[in-house]
Amino acid sequence: MLARRTFYRFATMLTALALAVIGTSCGDDGHGHSASPTQYAFSTTRLCALVPARDPAAAAFPPQPPVRVFGTDLGWTYERDGVITILFGDSWQRIDICPLQPNDDTLGILAMPPDDWPGFEATQSLPDDQCPTITYPVDQAGTSFAPIELNRWDGVPVPLGPLNTPVTGFFDGQREWAVFLVGGGQSCTSEDSIAGVPCPSSLSRQASDLTCGFVDVQPQCLDPTSTKSAPGNQAYYLHFAERVGPSQYITRAMFLTNKYLNLTARTVTEFDESGRHDYSPGPGALLMWGRPGFNDQERDGEAPPFFMYHRLPLTVVDGLLEFAPRYLTGLQDGNPTFGDNQRAAVPLYNNEFEPVNHAAVSWIAPLRRWLMIYGGSVVDLDDPNNIAGLSQPVRRAMYARTAADPWGPWTDAEPVLTQEQVAEDLACGRQQFAGCLPEPSPRIRPGCIEFIEPNAGGHLYGANIIDSYTRARGREADVFWVISTWHPYSVVLVKTRVAPE
Repeated sequence: MLARRTFYRFATMLTALALAVIGTSCGDDGHGHSASPTQYAFSTTRLCALVPARDPAAAAFPPQPPVRVFGTDLGWTYERDGVITILFGDSWQRIDICPLQPNDDTLGILAMPPDDWPGFEATQSLPDDQCPTITYPVDQAGTSFAPIELNRWDGVPVPLGPLNTPVTGFFDGQREWAVFLVGGGQSCTSEDSIAGVPCPSSLSRQASDLTCGFVDVQPQCLDPTSTKSAPGNQAYYLHFAERVGPSQYITRAMFLTNKYLNLTARTVTEFDESGRHDYSPGPGALLMWGRPGFNDQERDGEAPPFFMYHRLPLTVVDGLLEFAPRYLTGLQDGNPTFGDNQRAAVPLYNNEFEPVNHAAVSWIAPLRRWLMIYGGSVVDLDDPNNIAGLSQPVRRAMYARTAADPWGPWTDAEPVLTQEQVAEDLACGRQQFAGCLPEPSPRIRPGCIEFIEPNAGGHLYGANIIDSYTRARGREADVFWVISTWHPYSVVLVKTRVAPE
């Protein structure tokens, strides 16, 4: 996670005309669409550590079954036939060492709690033994989790160590998919970068939408219409990969992009450009929201959300995905317009705070609204001047917005979770907020995080909504979601009551 944050520092160029185009939305059409967004109130309860960071037994060596993961971040979920898969970022088995692993991501099956699970009614933290369980795929010896393995359609292995991680997952009605963010970008020749010619499209058809240019002195593919300027407008690869085994994936398409590299996705029953929309979960269309970055530590650009969609099911021919997303390019008479060129995509709103980190977006059926959760903070090492979150109304908090349609209009950002509410899961670091851990016990990975940051503090990031857990409460809804904590390195489950104001 640390390396990814450092890697994705971007600079910006504000496209004011494009921002202005997106300022309105559709009127009510009987499907929950509204011309003026309804405001909601949010009340959040910390429930439990879904992946405990401070359990030494989970790091014992050699591990004893059942296999558990000791430290991990992120936690992207999707459901297929009642089975909830959860994809994790950097994952560790031991507390006492810091090995470099070519593949350090994993996944598991998240249990669906019974109707009488105490968490559905809880107003305070649960005992650890009442947190939902996760079952991990194991190696041949049965003593360690099996890391995710990713290979391209042509057999080329894709390392999933630092910088490379899953960002979302979904079931399209026929196949299971994960999307992996892979660093490195796409090189151009110096001559092409000087001329500004289209990027080479041998690996990604969408690369031809982009332009060769310079990032510092390196010739790279970039998006000149990004809300960020060089080097923040550099494009990177998203691998759309089919799951072909318990922890094995094959990349079926490589999407070179800048505006959508910070991606989240949801499948819906129906979505087309004529205005027929059914946002309930289903195999009709894949809706995707992305951003051109995770933070703005250089104070040179914001990372607002962009929207695109793709018809389902995804079609694979000769091992390759026929990937052809449609990008939101604006509104005409209140109706969204779409195009095939990602350079024409426009942000959903402007004046975004920072950092945005990963964003969760889900359809909350009881409210007939989309809910977006994002925000948090930046690790101390990547924030030497202590400037992260200064643009947030409540610094270092997580925030929520709602909208009737995927493109908006989105409500103003409201705090949904503060550091103090999950202080027992966060080391104090330099922030020293109420209730934080002055010294985690046991110490976490002294050869890794604490070697780099001896006094590392905890930070919030990586929100993901677990759709299968959502509960209707009359005109209100309880939404269950996870958050990552950096130090100690864990994933924590929380519940938010969402109610119309």
